[in-house]
Amino acid sequence: MKTPRLVSLCFGILTLATLLHAEPPASTSKEEGLAEKMPGLYRGIYSLWRRGYCLATTRNEVLEKELARNMKLSTDEVHALLEKGIQCDDLLVHGLTLLGHGELTKADEAFDKVLAANPADSKRLRQTHEGKGLIAFDKRDCPTALIHYQSALALSDKVTEDQAWVSNATCAAYALDCLKRYKEEEALLREILSLAEEKTAPNHGRVVIPLENLAAFLMKTNQLEEAEKLIRSALAIEESVSGKEHPRVASLLDKLGCLLSETNHLEEAEECCLGAFAIFESAFGMNCADVASVLKHLSLLYVSMKRFTEVGPLLMEAQRIEQDFCGKEPSDSSDTQKILKFIEENLKKSELK
Repeated sequence: MKTPRLVSLCFGILTLATLLHAEPPASTSKEEGLAEKMPGLYRGIYSLWRRGYCLATTRNEVLEKELARNMKLSTDEVHALLEKGIQCDDLLVHGLTLLGHGELTKADEAFDKVLAANPADSKRLRQTHEGKGLIAFDKRDCPTALIHYQSALALSDKVTEDQAWVSNATCAAYALDCLKRYKEEEALLREILSLAEEKTAPNHGRVVIPLENLAAFLMKTNQLEEAEKLIRSALAIEESVSGKEHPRVASLLDKLGCLLSETNHLEEAEECCLGAFAIFESAFGMNCADVASVLKHLSLLYVSMKRFTEVGPLLMEAQRIEQDFCGKEPSDSSDTQKILKFIEENLKKSELK
């Protein structure tokens, strides 16, 4: 069974985390070292969002646990950081901290005050637009997100601040994708990859995400042969840089499995998805968004393989994880019900035979 939903499930959220770059804002807080930790907090928050956590509804303790994992800190250290940030006088730091608490409305208000003050520091303005863009994405307001990331992009120097430029260009490309402005998206994604290759060696880790994101676009536009080459290249680089058991390797295996399912290479697709599941489960445990995503992809693959009895349990477990740990109702619940109904009908046909 082929389903267009597979593409959106695979690549609904672009993998941005390792390209995110934010310099420490100037801070009036007397808390020593607080401002210096804010870039790491921002990257951690963004990583959570792109992995499928809804910032507005995920429970605080889950956010803190996942932030600790992303920032390589203890939960107590993250909790202390967030508490200090809430009391900070710097509105930009305060807004980023509120994002870490999942308090998007208050964070948006803090960022608005920064914009109203019109700071001369272009980096502070850029970070403020990045924060507001993330809030818009979390609310699924892609037109507003595009406006803010285009503003952030304009404030990023492509030559001297290439990482900041790349991260904001990637976010802008995702917004363009949501708005179905595909020609603009493809041009931007190819420009991002070209810059990454220009600034580093071809097999450098920073090339991985641009390769991955362009592959996602090519898959969406049915350019599957080039997409597969790019994902395999990204996977080989990531395995060399991070090791074969790294979660980033798992993410690429999952995506390759989805692509191979589309090209009807089902056995290799299953091998990739199971490999991704094993790495994620070992690294994060069962209760995380990455595991839920792989379970969905496996369930769709098993529909294609007509292994119907294995589909239902996988889908239900994925839904449980999303509801209990990601703090949201499954976004594709109607599709899930259709798949389950399809399975039920096919099982009845098999029994009649």
